Amino acid sequence: MLVPFGDDGAGDAVLLLHGSTGTRLHWLQVTPELVARWRVLAPDFVDPGRALEVDDLVGQAVSVLDAAGVDRAHVAGWSLGAAAAAALAAAHPERVRSLALVSGWARSDPSLAFMFDGWRRLLDTDPELYMRVVLPDIFTPGWFALVGDAAEGVARMSAAAISPASAGHAELDGRLDIGDRLASIVAPTLVVHGRHDRVLPVEHGRALAAAIAGAELVELDLGHGLTTEGAAELAPLLAGWFARH
Repeated sequence: MLVPFGDDGAGDAVLLLHGSTGTRLHWLQVTPELVARWRVLAPDFVDPGRALEVDDLVGQAVSVLDAAGVDRAHVAGWSLGAAAAAALAAAHPERVRSLALVSGWARSDPSLAFMFDGWRRLLDTDPELYMRVVLPDIFTPGWFALVGDAAEGVARMSAAAISPASAGHAELDGRLDIGDRLASIVAPTLVVHGRHDRVLPVEHGRALAAAIAGAELVELDLGHGLTTEGAAELAPLLAGWFARH
């Protein structure tokens, strides 16, 4: 399967995996600090034409590494991309130099399943309404105070940029379960989570860190949108982590 990806910078490779409903643009505000030192690969996950599985995302990530001629990479994932990154590290430890799981989770409980099913229904009917529903969960009240009326434009632009595979992402979100894979991860792992995350409460990040041997946990005073609202804090965190490993 041909997976489109961005390829910028030079040096050891960093693979960035995006979250639900989106594309590599999820990482747009983090990438500039990384490309100054590393070769940054950022795929757009594609629809497999059937119910999406985590292993599909793992396979697509591996195909990008292969296409780029990269044997090992630092891997970071945000939201659903964090689950894919963790599954990649568990299945292919030889391909992962270090791992960063941002705003991630391992298992959807009934509350998350209910929320993600609502996302799927909105995506099927009105993508702009979907964005208006989820933006207050992704961004903090401080972000809304900062952008003011521009939030309306953000909702419209974000709706226009939604991935064609979004409904499949949301359907997978609702039944996600990679809990039994986490003990297999041997790559040095950083878990980053927002204390005020309303999509995936911080307990999910803490559980991820507790389940992965030696994982380090960093909690930021932010919400779910760490790759956007929190980019100024996240980018140096990732750069420092990759440089250590």
